[in-house]
Amino acid sequence: PSLSKAKVALCNSFDYGDKTLKLPCGPLPWPAGLPEPGYVPKTNPLHGRWITVSGGQAAFIKEAIKSGMLGGAEANKIQADTDHEQTGGMYLRINQVGDTCTVDASVAKYARAKRTWRSGHYFYEPLVSGGNLLGVWVLPEEYRKIGFFWEMDSGRCFRIERRAFPAGPYTFLRQSTEVNGKISFVLYVKVSNDPESKPIPVQSRDYTALAGMDNTPDNLGKPYPCTAKDLDYLKKRDTWLDQNEKEMIRQRGIVSSTFRS
Repeated sequence: PSLSKAKVALCNSFDYGDKTLKLPCGPLPWPAGLPEPGYVPKTNPLHGRWITVSGGQAAFIKEAIKSGMLGGAEANKIQADTDHEQTGGMYLRINQVGDTCTVDASVAKYARAKRTWRSGHYFYEPLVSGGNLLGVWVLPEEYRKIGFFWEMDSGRCFRIERRAFPAGPYTFLRQSTEVNGKISFVLYVKVSNDPESKPIPVQSRDYTALAGMDNTPDNLGKPYPCTAKDLDYLKKRDTWLDQNEKEMIRQRGIVSSTFRS
């Protein structure tokens, strides 16, 4: 699915930091065919620190951007390395408690280093490019998560699946990214059961993304069971951007200098 140019235009200059506002374009549709939430993992298999098997050199990252394996439109101007733990390479630090995860990723188009989401609920992330993303992760079974992500400034939706599997003494995580009908892959291996990164409180943006409407239709028009109420609904504003304007500008500089063609 994708948003029309008219709907994208309606969201220009929208204040994504205000959690009390509804999207002016109306509710974002759930992509038909994606699994429904409701399952709560029992063993927390995603918990730990993961690094890419392929490595994290700038050349590899740049090629990954070009091929789309890291997902998203306008990828040549979004990507930054935010390895504030200084471990080197591409990594994921995941704190998993049932259906809730805090993810700290070294290579991401997100401006802030970590985010906490709950299965089936929308979250919001500012992009390094200055754009905005609303997305959902779902944990449909013990070793798999699948998500969809709306880039609001382009109106495009992309999907990612991460599937964990044991192989001898190791546990691997295969990431599959689908953009414009093309699928690409990244492979991670778990190197520690300790993510070495502390969790942060969960935020959700269900009210904004669903435009204040319950049981909105998917992209084929079929009503989907959902509730337009934030998990932290008493909180009225996501203040990260208000407080971190300098960090946002710094990371844009990193993008432009590290991935300049």
